[in-house]
Amino acid sequence: MNFLVERYELICTDRKGFTWQEQAPFLTATDILRARRVTGLMNT
Repeated sequence: MNFLVERYELICTDRKGFTWQEQAPFLTATDILRARRVTGLMNT
C-alpha cells in the first residue's frame, strides 16, 4: 500500500494535529488496525 502513497504522492489527513510538513504519509500498523476495526473486518 505504501508504494501507492509514494507513487501518487498521497498524504494521510486523518491524524490529530495534521500538517503535511510534520508527518510521514505512510500507513502504519495502527492505521491498518484502525481501518479494519471501523470496517468490521476485525473481531473485537
